[in-house]
Amino acid sequence: MRAWTTSSELLITTHSQHLINTVNIEDLLITSRKKGASYISPPKTKAEDQKVLSWKKLGLDELFYSGTLEKED
Repeated sequence: MRAWTTSSELLITTHSQHLINTVNIEDLLITSRKKGASYISPPKTKAEDQKVLSWKKLGLDELFYSGTLEKED
């Protein structure tokens, strides 16, 4: 995907675990809806999340679907 977007931005929305696992955590944005408003934010990451990803025991999709990457109010 990065090769397609050398001079522009590409925004893809998905619920696909397979697609989430093809991006770097730095390129992931999370959308949420609270009190009738939509928000887009980078994932909340901790050093421990980066460590877990480096072990390749859990994928980015599993961290995403567990709610670990969502920012708290």
